[in-house]
Amino acid sequence: MLYRGKELTLRLLVTFGIARLFRFLNRKQALIVVYHGIVEGPGPPWYGVDVTMSELRWQLSYLDKHYDIRPLREVVDDTLSPRSPSLAAITFDDGFANNYDVAFPVLKERNVPATFFLGTGNVGTDSLSWPEEVYALLQDAQADSVDLSAHGMESWPLATQAQRDFASVTLLERLKRGPAAHKDAVLETLRAELGPLRPERTEQFRPLSWEQVHALKETGLVDFGSHGVSHDILTRLEPEAMAREIRTSCEVLRERLDTDRVNYAYPNGGPDDFDERAKEILMQEGAPCALTTIEGLNSPDEDRHALKRILVLANVSRARFALLCCGFIPWLRSILR
Repeated sequence: MLYRGKELTLRLLVTFGIARLFRFLNRKQALIVVYHGIVEGPGPPWYGVDVTMSELRWQLSYLDKHYDIRPLREVVDDTLSPRSPSLAAITFDDGFANNYDVAFPVLKERNVPATFFLGTGNVGTDSLSWPEEVYALLQDAQADSVDLSAHGMESWPLATQAQRDFASVTLLERLKRGPAAHKDAVLETLRAELGPLRPERTEQFRPLSWEQVHALKETGLVDFGSHGVSHDILTRLEPEAMAREIRTSCEVLRERLDTDRVNYAYPNGGPDDFDERAKEILMQEGAPCALTTIEGLNSPDEDRHALKRILVLANVSRARFALLCCGFIPWLRSILR
């Protein structure tokens, strides 16, 4: 009931012109939208970042109607200036193969450019990014519980779907907040105790191949940036490991794609997931910009190595999408904070 009430309120706000008003008020600010997986039908019940193909089609149509969608490189070069109103860029994080199979046909039919951010250590392999692997291992557990006391954690019951969902959400968040080495040790235990993964789960999170990357590049609609090597959160790494994570991924993309401009999207991307050291390394690597998942629009004087984005999750309503993109919901949340 509370959810339906909120959604009714959002629809009324759109009906009474709030989205139109905020698009006008924020017309000099750059909108950058971020997606992850795109699926043909509804995704699994908890993994809430997968947007359906039909909703992606509607959302791109909406953005194309109300914004001037440009490649990210043009947003960085030109959009963060008061000369160009209502500009937007589309991005995809993590480099899932469904970005090629499901998302790209929609981009092509609407002639919408996009940037895909790749975890270079996974491209062309059968290995999953670690957050997806943790989720998949817990969801497909071959045991009724897993004991993580050796890692300073409790035992996690996994007998029911509710228990697996709780473990997926809670353990992932705890691993993201801790050192990368601790996460690696826990992941090894999960693999040993709960594996192997079901083939259909592996397929759900399959990464792009290099052949698909090059095919997308040839279309001229898609360009690529770095999402690190292993999706490790930069501030959870030792300084040398942080530098290696950034430099190696940028070097791989420069060589593979014959480019000297590699933009970066911080893994996880929250305020605590990158710092001045990371930005300095990226500037040394010649990265024109770096993107966060901090919610908001970007003014002309925005730090180009800490650009904000609007994160689109599964089942976001159309009214909420409109109010996110125009800046109303980010503005309201900032007021409430």
